[in-house]
Amino acid sequence: MLSPDDIEIVIPSRKRVESCQRTVALFPPGKVSVCVAEDEAEDYRDVGAPIVTHPPTRGLGQLRQWILDNYRSRCIVQCNDDVEGLLAMPGKRPRLITEPDAIFRIIWNSAHICDELGISVFCYNPVGSDVRKFWNNDPFRFNRIEGCFFGMIGRKVRLDPDVWQHDDVDLTLECMLKDRIVWQDSRFAPKHNFMTKSGGNSVSRGKERMASELAYMKRKWGKFLTVLQ
Repeated sequence: MLSPDDIEIVIPSRKRVESCQRTVALFPPGKVSVCVAEDEAEDYRDVGAPIVTHPPTRGLGQLRQWILDNYRSRCIVQCNDDVEGLLAMPGKRPRLITEPDAIFRIIWNSAHICDELGISVFCYNPVGSDVRKFWNNDPFRFNRIEGCFFGMIGRKVRLDPDVWQHDDVDLTLECMLKDRIVWQDSRFAPKHNFMTKSGGNSVSRGKERMASELAYMKRKWGKFLTVLQ
């Protein structure tokens, strides 16, 4: 049976020291570490959590899999370095949760459910603060991973190192293939900004790179992946 001691939170970060400090503060001390490139370790020395350095990587798929290969805890939660809290979606307006023990209880509840179901991945709502896209009578989803904040139990599934940007889409399909479902608690949504903020994985974005990656994923998954133009 999975216990809270089996859960470790990892924040991959690149050139976002200040926002990473805010993200670190969302989790209980001793449960979180920051994973950065070797040449950025000195910049992050005062981030507020232990630093683990990784060798040069290209894109999110390769980095996230390196974390899974090199951290030993049974349940690894990966949280992007621009997450500002979890939004509680039920009600007339979302409520921002930033208290570390509350956030860890949400994680532990998701991990426990995932473990009891015998599946690999849990995550949260991708809609941010848009309450129009949350339905109180449909609080759980089973077929989409939100990549900015997700947990993996065990190592049954792997991330594709050739997928730099759409790692959550590719991982969703891997889970569908091997586990048949993922666990998304859509009552909670990470608050973050991934499209306009510098640092992070912005170095991997671009029109040509995106077109090339989507073509690769289409070849890989065939009829099971539809790319809307």
